[in-house]
Amino acid sequence: LVLPNARKTDASEAERALELASPTKLFTRPLVVTYSLQIVLSLIQGVAMAVWTLYMLDRGASLFLIGLSFTTFALPVILLAPVAGRLSDLYGRYRTLIFGLFLSSLIFYLYSAPITPLWVVILSIPEGVGAAFTRSAVDGLLADVMPMQAKGRVQAYYSAAGSLGSFIGATASGLVYVFGSGVPFFLEATLFLISAMLLFLPFLRRVFQIRPDSITLPLSEELEERIPEGIIQI
Repeated sequence: LVLPNARKTDASEAERALELASPTKLFTRPLVVTYSLQIVLSLIQGVAMAVWTLYMLDRGASLFLIGLSFTTFALPVILLAPVAGRLSDLYGRYRTLIFGLFLSSLIFYLYSAPITPLWVVILSIPEGVGAAFTRSAVDGLLADVMPMQAKGRVQAYYSAAGSLGSFIGATASGLVYVFGSGVPFFLEATLFLISAMLLFLPFLRRVFQIRPDSITLPLSEELEERIPEGIIQI
């Protein structure tokens, strides 16, 4: 038998789920910032898919060096992603993301310079480091701010934002490549730098100030001590 108060509880939970799944709850300020950051980070994927091989060939790279450049980028991401995620939990998504954006923008500016293929391969290592930190921070921010009753829809919008960023990056880089092989990376570096500077704005910085009870997983005692009391959730 189903008790009346149990039915009432189920109904209230269903109403709560519908409320959190409404469009206004799926596009709160923290979620919009997260979607936007996902677009920015995914732009470079589109650039790499569209012009990276041509960029390396124009600099005289062999097929071996082209393949090696992907390896030297991927290894830091694979090895440092858990470390970057841990640091993001301990010191906050904000600091981790700022560090990754500034590092990535520096590397992209160097890519836009007339450097040799060997230097491109070497610079792919710190690029992978920057990618590990930026990606772990943005993915962690999504976990912090998403309404748990609408995880599927929020994740779908997040994935769509990534696809949109890749599409824009691939299309734009193909169009501007005719002006110079380094132009797509110069523009990407500038966009990353602007994004990092915008995050210093107070209303954007507050997005990263998450109350302990809004974290999706239980906090460790060490992390609880690092979160100030009385922070108001945006």
